[in-house]
Amino acid sequence: MKRKRYPWVICIILILLVNASILAWMITDRYQGLRQEEDSIRAAADIAEAAAAASDSARRAQGKAEKALIKAQAAEHICPHRGSSGESLEHSFTAYDEAIRDGAVMIEQDIVISAEGTLYVSHDLSPYRMCGVDRAFSDMTDAQIDQLRTYAGEKVLRLSDVFDRYRDSVQYVVELKSADQRTIDAFIALVEQYGNQQRVTAECFEQEVLRILEERFPDMPKLFLCRTQAAIDQGCELPYADIISVREDLMTEANARRVHDSGKGFSAWPMYNEDEIRRAIDLDTDIYFADDVKLAFTLEEEYGYQKRNEK
Repeated sequence: MKRKRYPWVICIILILLVNASILAWMITDRYQGLRQEEDSIRAAADIAEAAAAASDSARRAQGKAEKALIKAQAAEHICPHRGSSGESLEHSFTAYDEAIRDGAVMIEQDIVISAEGTLYVSHDLSPYRMCGVDRAFSDMTDAQIDQLRTYAGEKVLRLSDVFDRYRDSVQYVVELKSADQRTIDAFIALVEQYGNQQRVTAECFEQEVLRILEERFPDMPKLFLCRTQAAIDQGCELPYADIISVREDLMTEANARRVHDSGKGFSAWPMYNEDEIRRAIDLDTDIYFADDVKLAFTLEEEYGYQKRNEK
């Protein structure tokens, strides 16, 4: 007798297989969906983290740019008085290097002349205070001056030494200590030799020196040093004086306004302490000669930037 077939059993099995396949597909699809969702969340988190890092980096970059701007504005107003590091190191590479490290972009040289017509850097006409030698530089040969050493062990620099060392990395504020023609001629020749007409500001107490330099270097800024109120009033009328620089005791609001109203820059010397520097900032002094360069930059950055930009 033939075995009886059960087609309905086969149908049930097929249905179960189909349902199992559908369920497996649904589970797989859901799993893949969850994976994709998880990947999307991770990607979004990565993007958010990258954005936060970029934002933080941008804030740091902006902060650095703002600090650089503030320091650059401060440097426009601060001229180190004979460099930095104090009187014993004045007008030495040590003093100039320290001032530049502190942020200075201009350095001051007082110049004297030797018997041979070479320009040296010294505030005094004699090396007595710095080196203990009681002779005028103008009576000494180059060899004699080159052998001198200050009490701090520094050599007396030639102006050419300074130009050679710093080249076009700084601006030079050069005071002619003597109004004699030899000094003027030597200064003109050296400036032309180095092509520093655009990098030097000439300063002097003598109007005639500035007048002569105006004829030779009309584009060179000229700073007129004033010890008296009468000199300030005269300076405001001089067509060849671009900057009027006054002693600290003449640094008043009236003088600052008088100088600025005449279309000239207002300058003052020397600023020894915090109160004097703050007063220079309050008067919107264009250039002041500071003994403590680091202090001057600190005050300009913390107080001066906001004060000057309020105007």
